[in-house]
Amino acid sequence: MIERYASLVVNHARLVVAGVLILTLAAASQLVDWRNGGLRLQIDPAIQTLLPADNAARQLLDRSEQLF
Repeated sequence: MIERYASLVVNHARLVVAGVLILTLAAASQLVDWRNGGLRLQIDPAIQTLLPADNAARQLLDRSEQLF
């Protein structure tokens, strides 16, 4: 069964590559907000968003930031 799929991919390589390109472009188009041309993907590098508020490490970090 795997050999059948492998031969199908090898024999129709251009179609497979075209399909992958179309899927990639469709997925990448969702990253752009077409109204204003900006990216929808936002990355927040702050460690505070990763730690719960009641975590001891978070409280130590908050205290350290207040001191310095």
